[in-house]
Amino acid sequence: MAFYDIDNGQTTQGTALFQEVDLRAGSSGKPYASGFLTTKAKRIPFKVWDASENMRHFNNKIVTFSGKRNDYQDNLQFVLDEKNLKLAADQTLANYLPSSYWDKNTLKEDMRYFIKKITDPDYQKIVSDLYKQVAQDIVDPLFDMPAAIRMHHAFIGGLYTHTLSMCFEAEGILKNTIYQDQINPSLLYAGVLLHDLGKAMPTPIAMTTPKVKPASS
Repeated sequence: MAFYDIDNGQTTQGTALFQEVDLRAGSSGKPYASGFLTTKAKRIPFKVWDASENMRHFNNKIVTFSGKRNDYQDNLQFVLDEKNLKLAADQTLANYLPSSYWDKNTLKEDMRYFIKKITDPDYQKIVSDLYKQVAQDIVDPLFDMPAAIRMHHAFIGGLYTHTLSMCFEAEGILKNTIYQDQINPSLLYAGVLLHDLGKAMPTPIAMTTPKVKPASS
């Protein structure tokens, strides 16, 4: 039974992803915290009365808690005890949020496959260098990133899932179009692989400007 399946007024323990934790002052001047307990099935509002600044520490973290179901205007809600909040061990975001329909190994293998299909040495170097900057040869740092917040592929692994899906579409176009001879495959794959990569960049990309040889007089 999920923690939220208890009757209104009962107390329970549970584990959930804390999201949108916000501290405010109530009408009495006392501080309280609000936010959401997020699972794959539900997103449930919670309140913590007499909350401390430490509540901010739990924002976007997976937390174990104890609390009371205290519905508000017939809507599911929990009131939690701050003293019993702890960071959960051995939990991943994929247990609480929607995630890619491809596992990480599949994403890694297929991304490398398409990078290798770039045969032009200049495009190959640009794409390879940029992926190494953000992902250290396509290892884990980017695999949890969504492609967007709401519009498309807004789930764990969405950035690579969206990019890889477009790579397969590009491959299909190259195999079936009557204009195949007019398309540069390396440029097409490079464009697809890089078109959203800037979303993963916390700082500007370090690009090396090629040296231009002076014109001979």
